[in-house]
Amino acid sequence: MAEEQQPTAEAIKQRKKREKEAAKNAALGIEKFTVEVAGVFKPDLKRVMAAHGINNQQEVYQLLLMNLIGADFETQAKMLKCVTTPFVIAEKVSRLIEAAGMKSLADDPPEPDDEIDIPE
Repeated sequence: MAEEQQPTAEAIKQRKKREKEAAKNAALGIEKFTVEVAGVFKPDLKRVMAAHGINNQQEVYQLLLMNLIGADFETQAKMLKCVTTPFVIAEKVSRLIEAAGMKSLADDPPEPDDEIDIPE
C-alpha cells in the first residue's frame, strides 16, 4: 500500500493564501463572473479600451454593467438592443441564393400541405 504524502510547506502556504483570498472576496461580495464572447469582438474591444484609457477587460464589463443597471428602463432597452451594420446583398449573391433555394426545392419537393410562396 502506497504511503500517503503530506502536503509540502509551499502547498500549505498556497492553500492558506487561497482560503484568505476567498474569505476576503466573500466579505466584499466579490464573486467570479465569466463572460465568453466571440473572438471577432476582441480587436474592436481593444480599440475601444485604448481609446478610453482602459487596460483591463474586467473594468469594461463592470462599467457596462453599472451603467446598464443604473439606467432607466427606456435607456436599458436601447442599450440592450442589438445594433447591426446594414448591408446590401449583391445581385450576384442574391441569384446564387435563389438558385440554391430552387435546387433545394427540386431535390426535396414540398409536401402537398406545405405553404410555399414562389416569387415571380
